[in-house]
Amino acid sequence: RPDWDQIKRDRLKQALIEKFWAHPEARTLLLSIPENTRIVFGSKVDPFFGVGPDGCGQNVMGAELQNLRLFFSHHHRRQQVLVTVGDIGEPFEPQSLFVDVTGAEPAEVAGLVCDALGVVHDGVDDLDFVYDDGFERCSVTTLGTAEQMDHFLQQHDDCKLEVRVMQVGVITLWNGTD
Repeated sequence: RPDWDQIKRDRLKQALIEKFWAHPEARTLLLSIPENTRIVFGSKVDPFFGVGPDGCGQNVMGAELQNLRLFFSHHHRRQQVLVTVGDIGEPFEPQSLFVDVTGAEPAEVAGLVCDALGVVHDGVDDLDFVYDDGFERCSVTTLGTAEQMDHFLQQHDDCKLEVRVMQVGVITLWNGTD
């Protein structure tokens, strides 16, 4: 697969983000490394994630840790929003589906929701933040930057993200005995 290296990078990034959100001590340790310090993953057996046997590896792990150090220095609080589907409600009741929009640009939110719902990226028709017990709404597209969206979400901690999908199919599985 030609995009395998990028897939490995993306999976590493997601795994590290989850690890650092789950473990504040590790996040604090990462943030304690001075910003101008290069982070090196010294694995001599792995030339992709580490430095490799000759010391000239790609150091993908170290580079990603540096990126996350910068990310967490700007984002101290995780912004997860409950996803609901217009005219349906929560798609996975009784479980809830949350999308992490921490640091995301408003234009990226539709893709994050599509990935979480397992629908194609052009399958979302509209995205609104719904707040004040459903009486108020704000289109995600009206929030121009990640900073504006973050500020909005901090002011409205009861937000849900209501998505309208272009085509919805509801399938009911029945075993024929009930």
